[in-house]
Amino acid sequence: MLKKALVIMLLGALAVSCRQGREPAANNDADMPGAPVVAAPHHDLTIPDDMLGEIIYSFSPIVEIPALISDLGVPWSGTFLLPAEKMPQPATDIGNAVLMGILGTGMGYQAMGGETDALPGYITAMKGAAAGIEADHLFDFDNIEQLAISRADPGMLSFSFMQSYNRTDEHLRQSRRTHLSTAMVAGMWIEGLYLLTRAAAEQPEEELYERIGEQKIILNELIILLRSHQAMHPGFAPLTAMLEGIKEEFDKVEIVYEVDEPQAVERDGMLVVVQNQRSYVNIDRQQVTSITASAENIRNNIITQ
Repeated sequence: MLKKALVIMLLGALAVSCRQGREPAANNDADMPGAPVVAAPHHDLTIPDDMLGEIIYSFSPIVEIPALISDLGVPWSGTFLLPAEKMPQPATDIGNAVLMGILGTGMGYQAMGGETDALPGYITAMKGAAAGIEADHLFDFDNIEQLAISRADPGMLSFSFMQSYNRTDEHLRQSRRTHLSTAMVAGMWIEGLYLLTRAAAEQPEEELYERIGEQKIILNELIILLRSHQAMHPGFAPLTAMLEGIKEEFDKVEIVYEVDEPQAVERDGMLVVVQNQRSYVNIDRQQVTSITASAENIRNNIITQ
């Protein structure tokens, strides 16, 4: 139990921005009482690369979702994983970036479960996908493979994944290919949602249901990012359409925010006013079932393309 706790702490440190990024400002979320309803626009947007980078960095399903599933004691299952015989071979750079996200989250799930028998197949597929976006030199495949063979500490294996993904994201943004970082994040999110729904089906837990419901916030942000790229990269249209389809299911989920009195705290010798906010997710079993079916359909469509 202590070992698991240390692993979760390590992964939590890597993904600290994820939980913070999931608490939107009061004027950004349609569910916030008294706030204006802000729908993601249907026209193409232009978002500065530095802003895109900040948003992309706030998504961490490779780390956080497998850790959550493990921490809740959901039994590890190889049936959750993308089978080796179903590994797609995308023909586009966007498709390869999406696949990298899917594979990375699956590799994180294997690492957290301490079950790495399927990793060699994932590494092979990852090499091909990374080469498809000219990023294979940024992944430390030798170290990842060695850690998998030796069944090293899950935290070290996950850390190696994250280092490789961080290098790739930085490289893509520096080479003005932020759209591929967005595609990679979309793949992470899709596989992360799939893992959450499979885990909830195996072991219904209120926290799992709530985390599924929280994906409504992330999905709205992700759709905006995808739309922002479509003018220059029409290849995003099918992916965006699929996520807009599952958004219809998430729109039925209610997220309620309660705002307490702000507090003044000292940080680094300066007085900072902190807004205290709590959120509650209202989601029922039928909504989870509908989201589960949609998530599986999206994932299947992607891996069979």
